[in-house]
Amino acid sequence: MANYNQNSTSYTHSFEPNTTQLTMAMDYNAAGQPVIRVAGSEAFGNINIALGNVTGMTQVFKSGYNPNFVNGSPETFWDGSNLYPWNAWSTTGTLSCVSTGADTGDLTIEGLDANFEVQTDTITLTGTSAVTTTTSWARINKMVYADGITNAGDITASRGGTVVGQITTGFGTSQNANYTVPAGYTAFVFQGQANVGKGNDGTGYFKYRPYNSTWQIALVFLLYQSVFEHKFTTPFVLPEKTDVDVQLTASNSGTAASCQYDMILIDNDYLPS
Repeated sequence: MANYNQNSTSYTHSFEPNTTQLTMAMDYNAAGQPVIRVAGSEAFGNINIALGNVTGMTQVFKSGYNPNFVNGSPETFWDGSNLYPWNAWSTTGTLSCVSTGADTGDLTIEGLDANFEVQTDTITLTGTSAVTTTTSWARINKMVYADGITNAGDITASRGGTVVGQITTGFGTSQNANYTVPAGYTAFVFQGQANVGKGNDGTGYFKYRPYNSTWQIALVFLLYQSVFEHKFTTPFVLPEKTDVDVQLTASNSGTAASCQYDMILIDNDYLPS
């Protein structure tokens, strides 16, 4: 039945079938689900997710960089230039944060609490004197430093003397490919990329560990002074509390390499049944 109520806005549609009848403006996606056919809707949909305007969805971009891979041993794409020390998270606890330089700005830590729920905390650094967080952590996903310029030294966050988060001098934010999916969310990985410079090569591994399970290799990629890129035909699904670690075994010591991957976190309450 037609709706003769007055418009709630000053905008008036033209009277033509594609706008007066919703079914005329519908299409179907690859899963056979009905969607509204609107010019530019996919692009604006992604922009709205990035802006946090879509309820239940969060955009996540991860970038990892290791400037000094060793020869023949796997290391993680992260500031620490070694394998990420997951064993340091056998228990939750506070973090000891310090800089090797005169950094006295704010350090914001993004990660997960004891229940693996999203947690953010900001502390003020005191240069080379360590500051202990009042919050307890189960994982770190990102660190950002702000003082109006950039960090003068390497900033580290440690658990029991083991560095679990780092911002390299001058970078301002951590470059770590390791990540843990928050409780109550599912991560959908859409694409990934890795690259290594001229004259270098290596074998890379996109690894994941479901909660209370063992590490599994989702993807092996080969690099030879090149860029590797993979786009998933359908997103790769990572359930809540899953750990992710991207590693490289380089053929030459001193190899610099980086990687990136894109995800969308969806609140499990908003997933299709």
